[in-house]
Amino acid sequence: MRSVDATDLWNSDLVAELEGVANGAGTDVWHIAAVNARTEILSSAPGARPGECTTIVRTATRRLAIQTWDWHEEMSALWHTQQISGTSRTFAGLTEHGILSKIGVNDAGVAVLLNILGHEDDGVGGLPIHLLTFAVLSTAESVEHALDILRRAPVSASSAITVVDALSAVTAEVSPAGIALFAPVGGWIAHSNHFLDDVLATGEKRWLYEPDSQDRLALVHSRLSRCPAPATTEELLPLLYSDPGQPALCCVPAPDAVFGDRWRTLATITVDAAERTIDVFEGSPIDARTARRTRLRALSQANNSLPTL
Repeated sequence: MRSVDATDLWNSDLVAELEGVANGAGTDVWHIAAVNARTEILSSAPGARPGECTTIVRTATRRLAIQTWDWHEEMSALWHTQQISGTSRTFAGLTEHGILSKIGVNDAGVAVLLNILGHEDDGVGGLPIHLLTFAVLSTAESVEHALDILRRAPVSASSAITVVDALSAVTAEVSPAGIALFAPVGGWIAHSNHFLDDVLATGEKRWLYEPDSQDRLALVHSRLSRCPAPATTEELLPLLYSDPGQPALCCVPAPDAVFGDRWRTLATITVDAAERTIDVFEGSPIDARTARRTRLRALSQANNSLPTL
């Protein structure tokens, strides 16, 4: 509820959204607030996390993006695709039950991808990251507009929020200790789960993702250096394949892993900002070769319709 209070001071419309979800689900607002403030609550957890997400954006020609979403295997049935209208911008994407948004693209072609980070200043009591992504997807008209929203956000936990539109792309490392921006290098952006900014990295909770995050990003960069420019989002999928013995770009739980340690790549997401489309594949990038795909397009308010499959 401290997160709700902070959200109300920043943008009361977001609290109204939480209340609407709670009313529709027939539950208390604090239940919905808790799942939306998941990142902030988890920042108090002391243990290391064995798996998380990897993001890549190609910017040299068309702006094409891909990311894995790694989470607990037990949560594999507790997420859904979404198409949101009634806000300033309509958007389509993937989120978890009860959470307002996570990864998506809006009808202005502004896409959001997400990688959790860990900083010693993280805690509960600020604007939840998942409400911040909702604010961007539901209002931003460009990358610059999105960055203005991110700069003003009173966050209390850290994430790398990558924002893409048809003309540009940037990763913003957002933290209660500050914000750092990363532009494309050599036509690519790549990020995993550690700070790239030297100043923010001084306060990083290094035990959370080291050395897994660094190993994953190094593997990705080794592939980008020799990868031809992809013409379609499907051509991005092999960049996030991983085989046994390689850093876990595709996360699979060990057979003897116990509850809480069974991390799996629950979904793979690709985005074409110019087309305002997002493809959601169940499972890892390797699974995506044969997995069910849901393609969503962010449509204008006047042309909103059901998703295409």
